Amino acid sequence: MTAATIYEGSCSRAKAWTTGLHLLINVLSTIVLGASSYCMQCLTAPSRTEVDRAHEERVWLHIGVASPRNLAWAGRFRVVLWLLLAATSLPIHLIYNSAVFFALGTKEYNVVLASANFGFDRPPAQYNASYGECFEPNTAMNMTTFYADLPNFNNLTRKECLERTLTNFPADVGTLILVTSNLTVANESLQWVDVGNPPSSYGDSVGYSFEWLCDQLDMDNYCTRSRLLRAVDSWAVPSIVPWSGPVVNATVDLPRGPATINGKVPNLYEMNSYGEWPVSLEYDFDSLATELQAFPTEYHLQQSLDNVTNWSNSTWAQAVRLQATDEEACSADFSTTLIPTSTGQTAYPVEYCLSQKTTEHCELQFSPTICMVVIACNVIKFLCMLLTARCDRKDIFLTVGDAMASFLTRPDPTTERMGLLSRSNLTAGPQPWQSRREKYWRVAGKNASQPQAWAKLPPRQRWMRAVRLGQWITTISVCLLLLGVGGYLLALAIGGLQNEGQDWSLPALWNLGFGSATPYTVIMLPHTSVISMALLANCPQIVISVGYFLYNNLLTHMLLAAEYDDYATQRKSLRVSWPEGSQRATYYLSLPYRYSVPLMVALMLLHWLVSSSLFYVEIIPFDTQGNASYANQVIACGYAPIAIVFAVILGVVMTSTIFGLSMRWFDSRMPIASSCSAAISAACHPQGGDEHALKPVKWGEIPVPSSQTKAGVSVDINSLSDAESDDGDLGRGTRVGERWRERYYSPLDGEAAGQDGTYGHCSFTSEEVITPDPSRVYM
Repeated sequence: MTAATIYEGSCSRAKAWTTGLHLLINVLSTIVLGASSYCMQCLTAPSRTEVDRAHEERVWLHIGVASPRNLAWAGRFRVVLWLLLAATSLPIHLIYNSAVFFALGTKEYNVVLASANFGFDRPPAQYNASYGECFEPNTAMNMTTFYADLPNFNNLTRKECLERTLTNFPADVGTLILVTSNLTVANESLQWVDVGNPPSSYGDSVGYSFEWLCDQLDMDNYCTRSRLLRAVDSWAVPSIVPWSGPVVNATVDLPRGPATINGKVPNLYEMNSYGEWPVSLEYDFDSLATELQAFPTEYHLQQSLDNVTNWSNSTWAQAVRLQATDEEACSADFSTTLIPTSTGQTAYPVEYCLSQKTTEHCELQFSPTICMVVIACNVIKFLCMLLTARCDRKDIFLTVGDAMASFLTRPDPTTERMGLLSRSNLTAGPQPWQSRREKYWRVAGKNASQPQAWAKLPPRQRWMRAVRLGQWITTISVCLLLLGVGGYLLALAIGGLQNEGQDWSLPALWNLGFGSATPYTVIMLPHTSVISMALLANCPQIVISVGYFLYNNLLTHMLLAAEYDDYATQRKSLRVSWPEGSQRATYYLSLPYRYSVPLMVALMLLHWLVSSSLFYVEIIPFDTQGNASYANQVIACGYAPIAIVFAVILGVVMTSTIFGLSMRWFDSRMPIASSCSAAISAACHPQGGDEHALKPVKWGEIPVPSSQTKAGVSVDINSLSDAESDDGDLGRGTRVGERWRERYYSPLDGEAAGQDGTYGHCSFTSEEVITPDPSRVYM
């Protein structure tokens, strides 16, 4: 997968654009997925016809929440739309954050030494040919440009110089001149010191850009930024490397015959056939090739060959034939393992530095492939949402208020005489109602018996009872698992920093930044590619989305039950999708804005923090001439400990919030219906009156006197005979028969009977109600 460059230049600007675009992407993706979830809930919302059909088969459906279980009663068209919306959500979660990414361009720089009386204002009057020829390779500028640009170099103290060169992946450091007060250094010419942040330090691993400083301050064993800064006052250049060196040819004996090599061969390893050589010969050849890359003098090279301790096969080494040439190699082409020109040389203390600031090469890139996939998914989502909005469905139950309005207008016969039915009375899942598991309800069906249904008010309960125990366990387990994984990764990150000798205090972690790569926070994997690293970096987004879905479903159930419970303490109009009469219009399904808006903001922030915790890393090394070294390009994943800290804190806050809400008490002892269609239906059997759904309603006990007035005549219900029975409606002037009396006034034995020998009836109604008596039985 190739990437296209949107912007190249300033690293701070490219990074700021990347951060801003990632925030925008998380906002847009959350909005798109929120709209998609809204439509998916609408598609799973059942109609009255579907609920009636399910109730006839003794199965209840979910009302007011997103439930794929309801799709078993939906049409094929709705199922296809729901599946398309669900399927197109996966790529958005997985790769949207990797559509735009930051490519860091890190720069190699040359380090040279000058005396305090060096002629900074003019070129030397005389210089040899090799000095002029090696000036541009050693400083990345020709002599004229160097002296013209020298006044623009930043004059830095020792500490400032170290802080600048100790930057992770320096992007704008050019030639660095170390100025010493030791006047024994030639005052007319520069002296070569080393190269910083070479491209060769990247590739299969990410090295430190300041390894040359570790040699300068003699900290090869445990070289860290903090130790280097503490040793700033003792900074001295221990030896002088020649500005240029001779090219020496070495003729060696190989199994296939003699061969001549020198340090200018671009790839010494390609000219050899390993595998058929003795291991000792391979080792010696590699050692000699490394020394030749340092362009030592013939004298020093011969001394090394004659030292038997340097070679596994000393006879082979002593047989190497050396021949000096007239060629000179510039020090910028040397390796960092140079052989000094002499031993016992005086160290040159560094007084201050002159640092060149060069053009940065950071890039803001995007992946056309990822963008096309995201656009395609969004187009499919838009079409599915459009078809969902145009779907002509009648009597749909988007909210609990919609279901209550329908059941109050046309009561459900399958839930008669079950006024105190709660969700806990029914078997969870798509299973038939089973009376053998509970003592309270009537089994529906034409040939089913109709036992007396009675119950007392349940005790006042907490919000957590609105959700099944299994759902609680699953949601909290996922939340705790995410927090545990986050804590474990944070511990690994801090452990890695400790192993590198880095400070891991909060200020130090903050300085590492959000989504910023450092040499000790990069995860290198073999055989990587852009797409594989992008997918790896965004895998946590899928887990976060699953956790959010469970969290949102849990919160929705509790708030839905709390809104339902309010009707037991106050009379108010129903909140419905298509209001009539005094009904209230709704602009949300189940989550009020005071909960949904903070939850959406928390989700956006959490997705962004997770994308900053584990992120895609691309590092492009540039040499001193400004040429990109794509052979040493790094494609990996990085992690930011401070982002993990904030993500874990936000996760703890969200988990604590949902747990704190679950401990709240309901205001009444009304049975918890939650999203259960059967329980909602059972509570909607008003007696008398009409158009209850169009007026403010309240739940409670419907007061019924021992006699009713019909057509101006006071009738004692208990005196009615079967012959006088009638199936008419009492409120419309019809006579009351034995069926009505059995339904609402059947005498019960023992504790089931009220003090007057009858049991009451609880329901939603627009008529007057009284608070149910906890000691009385109801139907």
